[in-house]
Amino acid sequence: MHTRIALSALLFVAAAASGQTFAWRRAHIDRLGPCNLAFDSAQERLFAFARELHEWDGGQWVPRPTATAPGTTANSQLVYDRARERLVLLQYVPGNNLQLYEFDGDDWSQPTVGANVPPARLPTAFAFDPARQVVVLFGGRFTSSLALGDTWSWNGTSWSQLATTGPSPRGNAAMTFHPPTNRLVLYGGDLGGNETWTFDGVQWSQQSPATTPPQFSQHRMTTDPSTGTVWMHDGPSRTTWSWNGTDWAPGPTLNQTARNGFGFAHDSNGAVLAGGTLQPRRRGDLGAPRDRSRSRAIV
Repeated sequence: MHTRIALSALLFVAAAASGQTFAWRRAHIDRLGPCNLAFDSAQERLFAFARELHEWDGGQWVPRPTATAPGTTANSQLVYDRARERLVLLQYVPGNNLQLYEFDGDDWSQPTVGANVPPARLPTAFAFDPARQVVVLFGGRFTSSLALGDTWSWNGTSWSQLATTGPSPRGNAAMTFHPPTNRLVLYGGDLGGNETWTFDGVQWSQQSPATTPPQFSQHRMTTDPSTGTVWMHDGPSRTTWSWNGTDWAPGPTLNQTARNGFGFAHDSNGAVLAGGTLQPRRRGDLGAPRDRSRSRAIV
């Protein structure tokens, strides 16, 4: 049995003679549980979906009541579509197809998706591609023994299959956008080893970095839009890594209990880690970064 937690932690960066150094700092303790995070940059609001929608009010997570609500399944993934200024929620309920919901800042709606839709699966790699202004889905599992390796995009009105070749089929991969190269970057997965792949909207390319993290399948990735840095955090190992477009570099370890099912996103101040599950009788925290060079907490 696992304990539901919400961890508010601060990851902070400080200028140093040799470059930048980073560390985690605890921001808040709550019981959000397994969740996904996304930052609404148009309204400067950080959201968490933990079977229902929550909003960070600057000090704690508070439920965000809506007239219409998606399903309460934990099999959910959340991203923010900057082009259309709305949250996009992907859900899978066994026995049904993938369900798509959108939140426009006031309420949820379920768009008509047509007949050409991705086969049911979760957990996928799910991220917004601002260069092509679409939400991209890769892989996932149809069953515990059947992994998928296809790539799809959602443009707000319809799904399109983008590729059937690239990374091998896998679930639990993580993906985010890398602004300097205008590509999505994908790492790991339950069958993906420690592979790094990038996607230009048409085809996948496997990368060969000099430094490679271990194989991760309980990790999350997010992007710092101000620097273009990709951050990756692995819950079980509590390690944090950064990607600069050609290589990985190890970052700080989160000095809290190992976890999975946590949320990870970047708001206007920095990267935020929240929620997840850990072992009974152990307490967790939520992390957000603090930028020492600007003396500002990032939550």
